[in-house]
Amino acid sequence: GAPPRLSDRFERNCAFDIFYYRADGCEVPCDAHVDRGLLHAIWAPAFGLQLWQSGAWRSPAEVWPSFEPWRDVVVLANAEAEELSTEPWWPHGRMSACVHRVARVAQTRVSVSYELRAAFPAAAAVEAEVESGEAEAEGDGE
Repeated sequence: GAPPRLSDRFERNCAFDIFYYRADGCEVPCDAHVDRGLLHAIWAPAFGLQLWQSGAWRSPAEVWPSFEPWRDVVVLANAEAEELSTEPWWPHGRMSACVHRVARVAQTRVSVSYELRAAFPAAAAVEAEVESGEAEAEGDGE
């Protein structure tokens, strides 16, 4: 059959964030992970972002030699993009969600982030399980 209209799957699931990372932080600001959602666009004048590629952690400038933090935006494929690429109607081949982390750097920095999320059945099922578990946990105290 015809693929579903992706616009039908977006339901108030987009997140716009501004992250502030202090230079004097003693731990890694954000461990390795894959974001939920479809796509994640990140802009920062100085990056601590590292991408897992070919068995090593690499900065955006190491992945894309012409990358300039003030000028360029990094767009990552997230968990739902990987899930979407397994659909039989998807014509563009398999995508892998981008494993990434935020490392410490010597300067305080700000990162602007926009995450596009879709309401795919698997994502909705996981969220329902989490909400169900939270509801059961709240009920246990009575």
